[in-house]
Amino acid sequence: MTVFNLVETIQRHFPEKGGREIIAIANRVLREISRRTGYGSRDYTLYTTTANQMYYQLDDAVRRVERVDYDGKQINRVFEVPAGYHRDDAVIAGGGGIVP
Repeated sequence: MTVFNLVETIQRHFPEKGGREIIAIANRVLREISRRTGYGSRDYTLYTTTANQMYYQLDDAVRRVERVDYDGKQINRVFEVPAGYHRDDAVIAGGGGIVP
């Protein structure tokens, strides 16, 4: 839906509302939805690595992993998950990447 379609649809039900007012209200609603759901946020989580440990359990608050940096460098992704590890639960830290 375009902004024009949104304004037009709302004005059918509330003809006294101007386009700028509708857009301002829509923007407030979108910010509130983003705040409540976390959609669009770019939070990050830091983990302390341990020598000779490759896999780390993710916190429940982590909904998606977009990238992993280690020692200032971005780690490449790994596309296979070793036996005993679930694809959504493991992050590979040393020399491997992240589980997509």
